[in-house]
Amino acid sequence: MRVVSLINSNMICETSSTYALYYAKSLSLKLSLVHIKENEKLPLVEKNFVDIKKLATLLEVEVDLIVYESLQELEQFIINKNVDIVFCSTKHKHSMLEESFVKRVIKLDMRVDLAIVKVVKFATANSVDKIIMPIRGHHLSVNKFTFFSTLVKAYHSKAEIFSVDEIKKHQMAPLDAKAIKVKLQDVIFNLRHYFRLADIINMKFTMKHRYALSEEDELQAHITKNSYDLAIVGGDHKKNFFYRHSIETLLEKPIINTIYFIPFNDNI
Repeated sequence: MRVVSLINSNMICETSSTYALYYAKSLSLKLSLVHIKENEKLPLVEKNFVDIKKLATLLEVEVDLIVYESLQELEQFIINKNVDIVFCSTKHKHSMLEESFVKRVIKLDMRVDLAIVKVVKFATANSVDKIIMPIRGHHLSVNKFTFFSTLVKAYHSKAEIFSVDEIKKHQMAPLDAKAIKVKLQDVIFNLRHYFRLADIINMKFTMKHRYALSEEDELQAHITKNSYDLAIVGGDHKKNFFYRHSIETLLEKPIINTIYFIPFNDNI
């Protein structure tokens, strides 16, 4: 089994590949840096490979470079090599009409988990002190928690699961400290198996809950106030890349580096 990181001549792919390196190291997996040629000049891609390989050597992660002509060749590679996950970086903004590379990767619906990395700061991927994973209420999949915990362990980071419940303005007034505490206890109860699993793998994380008129505003404010280095948000192959979910809008309007985790589902 191995990890794949898609690379090109752009600097942002170095950042996403750094996350992939730490992920691979945590699981003792090989990292394959894959370039889809299209119209790019190979020497520029090879320079990025050299830079990434230097870090891989320091982390003692085996790494190689593979060049393909098309995404269809990558799809076959994933089937043949039992790939665990594919990391892919993307620009801050996309036109709704633009058929971007990352959208084509998602549309392939390959039999593999995807980690789409939105890069805001280049220098933070080699040192991640604080990771936040926002969720809606108590909804959290095993796939997403596994990805989250792998990166937390890889970086030895402080970790937080931040639960948000969006409510109407007229519902906000009756809330008191007791009601808020009861809701937090309810969230913790529903996530109790994840707390047990965290104990088993010796991973610590904090749990916070907020009621908010706007999930997005509350989340953005919380991240800004607490200076997180990385956010992990969930996704779904069945949803359009621009499906509007308040938590997922971090990917469209990021304030910190954000990984949009899309697990493959056999039932899709």
